[in-house]
Amino acid sequence: MTWFSNVPDCEQLAVVEYQGVHPGVNQPHGNARHIDRPFVRTHPDTLRRVDEKVTHRPPRDVYESMVREDSVNAPRDLQQV
Repeated sequence: MTWFSNVPDCEQLAVVEYQGVHPGVNQPHGNARHIDRPFVRTHPDTLRRVDEKVTHRPPRDVYESMVREDSVNAPRDLQQV
């Protein structure tokens, strides 16, 4: 870890460096036989928000609104809702 104490507009700043071998890309898993993209787990906070919203609205409406509001943290597709 490296500490910087003379950065403008910041009292203290720390940079943590990873040393070692990068684990690489996660391979597709389960029944994903025809998918070339790596497996990326959906953030637990996104799944929690889906659970909260889907109790009051249809899944398609939940998915579309989440993609409109915040496409980066939205479910990957309608099947995740």
